[in-house]
Amino acid sequence: MNYFQAKSDLDFIKRFHNDVLALLEKEGAASNAIVSRHSWMAGNTPGEWQANIQKKATEQSPDYQAIRKSVAQGVCRAQGLSSLHGVPTQLVSYPAPALGGPIVHLGIFEAILTDTSHDGVGQQMIYDALNKVVGACEDEKERALRELVNPFHLVKNIVLMILRLPFMLIEATGFNVSKFEDHFFGKSFKLAMLLGLVWGLLALGFEKADLVEIIKSFGSSSGN
Repeated sequence: MNYFQAKSDLDFIKRFHNDVLALLEKEGAASNAIVSRHSWMAGNTPGEWQANIQKKATEQSPDYQAIRKSVAQGVCRAQGLSSLHGVPTQLVSYPAPALGGPIVHLGIFEAILTDTSHDGVGQQMIYDALNKVVGACEDEKERALRELVNPFHLVKNIVLMILRLPFMLIEATGFNVSKFEDHFFGKSFKLAMLLGLVWGLLALGFEKADLVEIIKSFGSSSGN
C-alpha cells in the first residue's frame, strides 16, 4: 500500500471513530431518558428496544440521523480495513440453551447500527475494535512513509516504470501485452533493459550492495 492510500485510510478511520463515539453517546442519553420515564420499556424485545432508543435520540438530537448516516456509510470500509490489517471484528452469538434460537454471525461494526446478537455487543468491545483498527492504520501509514522516503524504494519504482513503459506503449496500440511479455523476446527485452539500468546506476555511483537490494526488491515486485 502506498503512503497516500495509507494516509487516506487513517484519516477515514479516525473520522469513523469520532462518528461512532458521537452516535453511541446520543443513543446512551436517549436510553437513559427512556428508562428514567418508562422503566417498563426496558423489557421489550431487543429490536423494539433499539427502535425506541433511535426514535428518542432523533427527538432529542437534530443531528442524530446525520451522524447515523455517516456511520452507516462508513461501516463497510471500516470492516474492510479491519480485514486488511488482520483485526478480528467478526462475532458468533449463540442462543441460551434453555431458550434456543439461531446462531448469529455478526460484525462488531455492523452491531453499532443494528445489534442482532443474543446477548448484545458491549460498547467496550466496539471501542476496542475501533482503536485496534486505528492503531493498525497508523502503523501502516508510518511504514508507507518510511518506504516513500527510502531511496531504494524510489529507485525500484523508477526501474519498474521504465521497464513497463514500452509495454504500456505497445498495449496502447491494441496488442495483447501479456502474451508479448510472456514470450521469449519480451523476457529478453526486460533483461536487456534491466542490465542497462544496472550499468547506469553503477555509473551514477551506486555500490554493488545497493544494487543487490534494489534488484531483490524489483524481483519481489515482479513476482506479484
